[in-house]
Parts: sequence; structure tokens; C-alpha cells
Amino acid sequence: MAVVEPKHILLVSSPLYGHAIPLLHLGVKLTHHHHVTFAVAENTLKTLRGEIAHVEYGVYGPVHLTGIQTVANLPDKHKGVDFKYGNPARKLFEGFLPVMREFFLSVPVNVNGTPSETNETVKPKLFTLEGEGIFKPIDVVMADNFLGGPLSLMHSRGVPFYLFNSSRSWLALAFLTLDVEDPESFKLSAKCTPNFVRRSVGSKFLDINLEANKDLLMDNCHNMHLASGIVVNGVREAEDSVIAEILRHEKMGKMRTFCVSPLAAESVKQPTMKKPEEEVTKKWLDRQQNESVVYVSFGSIAVPIPEEIKEIGEALLLLQAPFIWSLKPEHYAHLPAKLQAAMQIGTDPVSLDFLIVPWAPQKEILAHPATKVFVTHCGWNSALETLTYGVPVVAWPMFADQLINAEWLEEEGVGKLIRGTGLMRQRIVPGEEIASVLREVMGVEEGKENSYTKAVRNWQRKIRTALDVGGTSYQELAELVKL
Repeated sequence: MAVVEPKHILLVSSPLYGHAIPLLHLGVKLTHHHHVTFAVAENTLKTLRGEIAHVEYGVYGPVHLTGIQTVANLPDKHKGVDFKYGNPARKLFEGFLPVMREFFLSVPVNVNGTPSETNETVKPKLFTLEGEGIFKPIDVVMADNFLGGPLSLMHSRGVPFYLFNSSRSWLALAFLTLDVEDPESFKLSAKCTPNFVRRSVGSKFLDINLEANKDLLMDNCHNMHLASGIVVNGVREAEDSVIAEILRHEKMGKMRTFCVSPLAAESVKQPTMKKPEEEVTKKWLDRQQNESVVYVSFGSIAVPIPEEIKEIGEALLLLQAPFIWSLKPEHYAHLPAKLQAAMQIGTDPVSLDFLIVPWAPQKEILAHPATKVFVTHCGWNSALETLTYGVPVVAWPMFADQLINAEWLEEEGVGKLIRGTGLMRQRIVPGEEIASVLREVMGVEEGKENSYTKAVRNWQRKIRTALDVGGTSYQELAELVKL
């Protein structure tokens, strides 16, 4: 990549953990060219420190981490937030959007090389975590698209800003079309459960959380064109069609877009200490045959209800294949009795033909040759990881964009979607059906790769090519660092 004049870049995430991770990893990559500060709500930052504890930084590293003091009721990695009923997102938006307006008005900035004045009355109450703060003037800001309204204040301060899509580029289009009313026929569609993002007629995406909070988020819609660019947590090969729709918008024709994923740091230092789950998981995986293991994880926010946990457990017993399930202990009581009995205290977990752990090292599991299939909620970070490591999926979406992601994965042939799941589920999927879908996705045709494995490995090659010198993600990151 070309040598560029180093700047001070401020990255700002919403409090949502899944949004913060890819932006933080982008920050690590940017340290090869710039000084980077990463700011996020202080309770989210506490869980993020370990994410980059062992990465290799560039010459301008490490990333300077700073916590933003927000309202006390923001979720700690989403614990205690009920996504089933009411409008939980509103409390989140009402809590952090006003604080972020103060934040963007208070940070010290450079305008044409000259430091500008900041609002000293708000600065002291924003940076309180372990004495950290932002003292060196900022040249460029890049922030989560959910902060697009407050972020646009940087334009009035003469500072260029970029919007970061933690999900696919549909999110930018969803914000861009917030002021477009969706058709009644779409609202009433029997296929659209309220907890999922769904596509409407034309270019509109209907996101129930965005639609229910239009009054708080309309600035995102009206000010998006002021951004210097949109950065997408995706690869160009998967995003081109939606990006083309964004660029057709009357105010967005000249908008620069950058698809720069996957973003996880490629080179890491070996940690001196590993989590117990990492050690146990590696030992257990090393005992399994290649391409034999089912990996089950639904992310950190939503969990299937007790009846579903039981049916998933029954399916895994029917399948008679080794499996790893990331499941917190408070849900173990809902497992089938046979699994509970095998997990009794005193049993060496490595000796069992299954492993149920409160937390699982996902990248390491997906990268291991023993892993055959991934039962996933299809959060976009997980979807990208399974494509990167070439593992086909059984899709069990829970809410938000996960159904769109799952349908796209199924369309690409890399997995099969189990329909009717989610926080507003339409049915309890029986164990026999789950086992049948798993057999299909894991199946081998005449001793060769089945269609799902072929398709996902084709995407794995596309992603590797995108990351290689001259590939789309490599080239677009090279353009982005010229900020």
C-alpha cells in the first residue's frame, strides 16, 4: 500500500457489542498508517479489551481505547434486555444519542491543520473510565451508522466523517429510505414477522427497530449524503447490487464506498494465558475426526426458548455426531435428560462425544479441520466468519437482519434455512426436522464434497482472493487509508 501522511483517526461505536468488534479490528488495520483512537460506551469497552489483547499493531499502534460515560441503564453486552416485547431499542437510542451529540461537539479537532476550540463544559463528564480521554486533536472520524445523526455534527465543525456499516450495505439503504413509507401490503405480509428486517417494494428495507424510532433516527436519513464515504463490513462481491441502489439515490451518486472485510486481524501474538474454554475446546476438537463436528451457537444476545433448546438437543442425539454447543449454564436444565446426565460433575468433558461450554472460541472452532457444519443465528459477523473458514451452515435466525443474512446464505447455496424460528417464532421446530436438515447439509455425495460444502468453499476462495494483494478488499482498504 502507498505511504500516506499519518493522521489521528477517531473510531466511535454504538454500545452494541457486535457492532464494536469489526470497527475495532478495522482500527487495528489502520494503525499501519495512522494514529487511532477507539471510543465506545464504557460498559461495552470492558468486554472489548481482550478482543485485541494479542493482535499485532502497525507502526502507529496500539489503538488508544477510551470509554464514554453514558446513561446507567445501557445494556452490558445486552444482558437484561428483552427483545421480544415493546420497543427496547428506543431506550437504547434515547440513552446514547444525546450523549453522542455532546461527545462529537466536545472532542478536540483539527480543521485544515489548526486545532479548534471544544466545548469544555461537557468534556469532563464524558471521559471517566480509568482516567482515559481524547486529548490529541482529531483529523477524521469514522463511526457506526447508528450514530449517523450526531456524527453529522462533525460536518459543521469542518471535520470529514465516514459511516461504518457493521452489517451489510442494506443498513445504509435502510437509513437512507427511512422517510419512504412502506406499502400497506408489505406491512401486512404474513411472511414478515416483526422481529426481522425484511425487503419492501423497490429499494426500501423495513427494520422494525428503525421504523419504530424514526423520530430519533431521521437525521441519519437526511444527513447521510454529508459523509465522505461509507465503509461496509463486507466484501464487494456480496455487496455490489445493494451499493448500486444506494448510489442511485438522488443525493448519493458521488458517495464513495469501501468494502474492507473480513476485518479480524490476520496475525496475532500467542497469549501467555488462555481461557479454560479455549484449552478444553482445542483438546476436544483434536480428538475428533476431520469434518465430523457440529458447532452450535446463537450469539450473545438472543437464546432459543426452553422447548427449542430441548428439541435442538434431541436432534443432536438423533444425529449421533460429535458436537460443540455454546450455551450458558442457566439453560442447561432445558437440555434432554441424557445430555444432562452425561454432564454430571466429575466427568472429564474432553472424554465425552459432545462439549457444551458457556463460551466458545468461534474462530478457532470454525478453522479446525474437525468442524463440518455450523448451526448459527446468522448474525453478520458469524456469517462472514463461516464463509471465511469454509464451513456450511444450518441457519436459525433470531431477529433483526439475521433472516436477510440467512436467506442470502441459502440463496448462495452455502446452507439451509430452518423457517419459523426467531424471537417471535411461528412454531417449535421438532428435533426430527432439525436432525434431517443437519444430515442434508453434512451429507456426502458419492464420497465427494456435497453442494453446500462446494458452495461455501467457493466463497472461501472469493474472500481469500479479495484479501490478497490486488483483491477487492485489499484495494479498497488501500483507498480508505488515504482518508
